Amino acid sequence: MVMNKILITPKINPDLDGVACAYAYAQLLNIIDSQNQYIAGIYGEPQSEARFLLAKYNINEGLLFSPKIEFDKFIIVDASDIKGMPEIIRPQDVIEVIDHRAVHQAEKLFVNAKIQVEPVGAAATLIFEKLKAAKLAIKPESAHLLLGAIFSNTLNFKSDIVSTRDVFAKEFLIKDCHELIPMNFINEMFSYKTEYIINNLEKTITDDFKIFDNHLGVAQLEGFNLEKVVNIKVKEIKEILQKIVKTNNLEYVFLTVADIKNGYNIFVAIDEKTKIILNKSMGLSFNNNGIAKNNKLFLRKQILPLLVDYL
Repeated sequence: MVMNKILITPKINPDLDGVACAYAYAQLLNIIDSQNQYIAGIYGEPQSEARFLLAKYNINEGLLFSPKIEFDKFIIVDASDIKGMPEIIRPQDVIEVIDHRAVHQAEKLFVNAKIQVEPVGAAATLIFEKLKAAKLAIKPESAHLLLGAIFSNTLNFKSDIVSTRDVFAKEFLIKDCHELIPMNFINEMFSYKTEYIINNLEKTITDDFKIFDNHLGVAQLEGFNLEKVVNIKVKEIKEILQKIVKTNNLEYVFLTVADIKNGYNIFVAIDEKTKIILNKSMGLSFNNNGIAKNNKLFLRKQILPLLVDYL
């Protein structure tokens, strides 16, 4: 029997959730399926939290960066759209899709794939559940990445997207893994990410910028005590957003900033029509600097359905 080479990959320039899922799922499948070879491949540059944990725990093996390999099949993790995926992906050869977004068209895009898109806080929770169901010991490297991803995607468990499944995964990983996981690494991770944002504002905004329906663009930042950063750097933020508008010919563009330490979002909009749709869909009121604040934490994937319903 010919062994298939199967790529497991998230989107280009993945966040920690995507990296953790690819890494841990490849480990699992290579143990339970000896008939195929599963390769966790990362394209582009992992985002700051992923780089932090990969370096902190010296995770060098088990990930290939931009692999130049001819793959037979593909598994997509923490994603359910072909947009933003590596060019190497052939939709007809995608055999599995694992994601946690509320809005998706995975069944239409990947007609030969097993689709698992479920409402949990992090795709890492879905991978954790597969590891636990297989009754295999979770390796420390996978545990660190999965736990960090769950904390990151649930905004330190302050977001209302947190499910009981995310909580169980967190508690299991903390309590029952073979290696003690120091909980201060979560604060270190978020602090590192915040410092990186401050020193690399334009790169951070543009690397994780998302376009929806070819006319709406949403930038997202997450970190500790970011309201002060936004107030100080609002002029620079607006200039970055203006560049994005011109480059992509977009109608609506804004930045949402999740202040994880304080438990609310800050929004920056650069024109009146964008302020209006945010006011009508989310009840936001902007000050003279184009800044608004709400009283709870939202991720972009939670904001998008509200905007889609309104538009």
